[in-house]
Amino acid sequence: MAGYFVFVLWLSLLTVNASPHNRRLLGECGTGFAKSVSNSICFLGPLINSNRWGWTNQITQQDETYDIYTGAANCDLSKGTNVGTASVNYNPSTCVVTITYSAISDNIFTATHVWVGTTPLPLNGGSYVTAPGSWPNTGKTGTSVTYTIQLPNNCPGFGQGLYVSIHSDVTGTVCSGGVELPPPTNQPTNSPTQRPTNLPTNQPTNSPTNQPTKQPTNSPTNSPTNSPTKQPTKQPTNSPTNSPTNSPT
Repeated sequence: MAGYFVFVLWLSLLTVNASPHNRRLLGECGTGFAKSVSNSICFLGPLINSNRWGWTNQITQQDETYDIYTGAANCDLSKGTNVGTASVNYNPSTCVVTITYSAISDNIFTATHVWVGTTPLPLNGGSYVTAPGSWPNTGKTGTSVTYTIQLPNNCPGFGQGLYVSIHSDVTGTVCSGGVELPPPTNQPTNSPTQRPTNLPTNQPTNSPTNQPTKQPTNSPTNSPTNSPTKQPTKQPTNSPTNSPTNSPT
């Protein structure tokens, strides 16, 4: 029961003052794509005809905001998790498209990839490239990510065949019921810490532990030990000791 209380207390202290990039988060949301409400094209449809799910979107106005979904297999939103938004700003007079990712809750975009062009996705030998890692605009990470993309001159107007596909890999506390954990400590500590250590300790600790240590403790124990001790114990031991015990065995 005491161990359970310590664990619960430890979890309650996990909102440490640390940059999101220094946090270790349980709960992998996985891969995600942004979807327009009314002008999206699923990769699985007859136009792109891929075996990979995802969406590309036709830009129809100057400012648009799409929700980003992970886990929406077969482009089915009922299977997906909304992990953030993607805002798209398009200025046909300058041919500049600005895409801004914004994560919700404690989510982090651990990878981002963007396609903007006059075809729904980039083409390779006449086939659409649905693998985001092969798209030209990649590499930015964080809780808020912005790409500014300059298109060639004579770019199309709104709703005239300009497409954007927005992909991300996402990790966060709202993903699959994840629990936020701070990073582990590099070395064992002498006192209890709010963070777990990478390895168990080889030597006795300064304070009692919940589990036996590999070496004898500096002071007598209140309960029998599995092996003989250098000092008398208050209670009989399971095996003979080198010195007499305080009470008969």
